[in-house]
Amino acid sequence: MLTESGKGASRANGTHETHESIRQTPSNEKRYWTVVGLTILAASTIVFSLLWLLAPQPVLQTPQPEAPLVRTASLDVKSGSVIVNGQGLVRPRAEVTLTAQVSGEIIYTSPSMVSGGVFDIGQELVRIDPRPYRAALTQTEAQKRALEANLTYLDKQLTRNTQLSVQGAASQQRADETLSQRDQVRAQIAGLAAAIQSRNIELERTVITAPFAGRVVSEKVDIGSVVGPGQEVGRIFALDTAEVVVPLTDSEAALIPGIWRLDQSEREKQQAWATTTHRGKKYRWTGYVDRVEAGLDAQTRTVDVVVRIPHPDYPGEPSEPNGVADTFEPPPLLMGTYVNVEIEGTYLTNYAIVPRAAVRSGNTLWVMSPENRLSISSIKVIQRSGEYATIQASGLVANSQIIVTDLNVVSDGMLVRVSAQNNGFP
Repeated sequence: MLTESGKGASRANGTHETHESIRQTPSNEKRYWTVVGLTILAASTIVFSLLWLLAPQPVLQTPQPEAPLVRTASLDVKSGSVIVNGQGLVRPRAEVTLTAQVSGEIIYTSPSMVSGGVFDIGQELVRIDPRPYRAALTQTEAQKRALEANLTYLDKQLTRNTQLSVQGAASQQRADETLSQRDQVRAQIAGLAAAIQSRNIELERTVITAPFAGRVVSEKVDIGSVVGPGQEVGRIFALDTAEVVVPLTDSEAALIPGIWRLDQSEREKQQAWATTTHRGKKYRWTGYVDRVEAGLDAQTRTVDVVVRIPHPDYPGEPSEPNGVADTFEPPPLLMGTYVNVEIEGTYLTNYAIVPRAAVRSGNTLWVMSPENRLSISSIKVIQRSGEYATIQASGLVANSQIIVTDLNVVSDGMLVRVSAQNNGFP
């Protein structure tokens, strides 16, 4: 049986133990969760290692390079007269400066004698006051008639003196003097005849007429102007024919049949066409190759081929008719216009016109096979003009697809792809 003191001691001990257990509980809980965390980490590591070890290994493959994308154009192989292309400025067949050959006052100018005026051959353009020259002509003719009358008298006098000299009634000296006087008068009459001819020429030169049908470039005088011999009164050019000087290389000129012959008739000469653009439409005039100017150009080393265009004042024909009526009147072929010229060249078989970009260095083409393989083919370039080139297509198949896209690296037989936006010639 416990005493009161013993009970007190027991209660004191129980209380102490309870406090100790309460102080030890957080430490145990911390160790518990540490063990749990380490267990989970170990299990995860084991599972990951097993998955990695048991997973199938991927097959390693080298990526294949993608075929380059290209644009192509169809190769149109044909036979016929090759067209030689060139450019040049339109100039008149003849352009002259009108000058006064006699002095005097201008009393008349033609209504056509203005810049841009059109005139016919033989038309009077300018007239100088002819009265002084007509008066001089009349005076000279009068002097000639007087001498002719004196000559008639001297002829009769010479006949009488000769008869008297034969009869002894007069001296021979007298007859000789009469003969000398007659010969002097004859010489004076001849001089006056030449003077009359000169006066007539001067009188004719008071009228300046057109040597051909044409157009006035500029006029320098008007009514009331006083001119002297050699003074310019205007400039005119012919309208019957225009010329275009087309510089060509010697290889291009060699494509024109008979280019070096000088004895060709107009019918034998090669046909040519001049084309220009007016208000967004192309117009064309038909002509022919007339001649080759002498020698090579010293700077460009080209041959100047002269193309003649008859009737440049006629309206041009639309070169690209589209079925729509023209709103504006077709223009004439104006002088000074820069035109494109096409000349009918020699007959060739198996030639083609391709984009100039398709002709590679070394005169080769990149041709695409039906299997989309690039093939390098050698060609002969006939001429290059603008964006296109004419080639000899021997050995190439008609309608073959040629590559017009530039590639940095190419090899014979490489695989290519055709662009979805491929539209033939660029």
